[in-house]
Amino acid sequence: MASFETVIPLRGPSGLGLPALRRVIVERSEGLIGEMHQLLSSAAARALTEVRERIEREDLLGCLFQAPSYRRQMMERELRA
Repeated sequence: MASFETVIPLRGPSGLGLPALRRVIVERSEGLIGEMHQLLSSAAARALTEVRERIEREDLLGCLFQAPSYRRQMMERELRA
């Protein structure tokens, strides 16, 4: 998490390695590095639109990101239709 935080273009530290934030990141991304990158990019964009210079828990939960399992379910549902 620390390496992600160093490359995110926000001025303030987000504390992504803290247990509470790390848990949200791993759960939403399903532990996949590429998905973590997508989640954190989306959360950073949300933080900036909210005029914050750090990612907060609400950004991780409220950003436009869908977990891989959800996207897979939607594709399977579409293929069956």
